[in-house]
Amino acid sequence: MDTENNHNFKSIQCNDNDVVCFGEDTFKIDRLRTAVNRISNQGLVNQLKNLLNTQRVNIQAAASSIWFQEGIDCEILTLGANHWRKGKMKFKLSVEFYVEEEEDNTSSETTAESPLDDIRRKISEATS
Repeated sequence: MDTENNHNFKSIQCNDNDVVCFGEDTFKIDRLRTAVNRISNQGLVNQLKNLLNTQRVNIQAAASSIWFQEGIDCEILTLGANHWRKGKMKFKLSVEFYVEEEEDNTSSETTAESPLDDIRRKISEATS
């Protein structure tokens, strides 16, 4: 996101049981994370390799799972160091959620049911 356009947004942490809705489709965060992990092991790696190759960055790694899970063997020379250090590099895909407006927590209805409770119950019933 462009920092000029997101000054009204606040990043929040999501838990596996939180629910996100895209139009008519509703998912638990855990289901979304699982799906992203699965695609990161398939076509995403090939597309990433191809795009990196167009920028003349060629990373030799045979198995696609290595890129996001185990890591790719490499060496790094950091600024000020006098030698190369061996290690592994792995890519991490990040998904962030930004709230458009701040919630008003000053209401006297502290025991009111969350609007997500109904959705959580439906998802729980469907997966049970």
